[in-house]
Amino acid sequence: LIAVGDFGAMVEIRFDGAKLLAAPTQRSLRDGVAANGQLLIVGAEGQILRGPIEQLESSAVTGVGDLWSVAGTPSDAIAVGEGGAILRFVGGRIERLRCGSELTLRAVVRVGEVAWAVGDEGTIVRILGNDCTEERHEGPALHAVGLGPEGRLLAGGDDGVVLVRGEDGVWTREDVDVGSA
Repeated sequence: LIAVGDFGAMVEIRFDGAKLLAAPTQRSLRDGVAANGQLLIVGAEGQILRGPIEQLESSAVTGVGDLWSVAGTPSDAIAVGEGGAILRFVGGRIERLRCGSELTLRAVVRVGEVAWAVGDEGTIVRILGNDCTEERHEGPALHAVGLGPEGRLLAGGDDGVVLVRGEDGVWTREDVDVGSA
């Protein structure tokens, strides 16, 4: 398990302890995916780290700002971030998708071939291949998206909001007792 954080922090976590790893960047790291010994990590100012843990290569995508989340595998992933940035990683290529919104996207999940991103002002974007559709844009900022215990898509965010995507594609608010959170 690799944890990432501010100022390029990378920590390898094992059953018997943890150790700080040398990172090829000082930029803050936000999220990553791994498969078959390969990593893809994203972070501040378009930071990208790719490769095996002992040979990570550092690069940056200019003009995308901070990248907050990535989903998929290192060779087939979607990353989202500041200003509505959506990057598609296919093999060694990086493609920038244009969806129209310039609101920051804070989390992304992949379910089969479709990715779902959530962010500021209640924005929810559906991404399929090189196409994206804004499904929702209202309410408090959303910070998390994933599959719930019943296999339905859930999004959560500020003010204790929890949204569930119905089979009809409509996102509805669930009543959740979150106290003063």
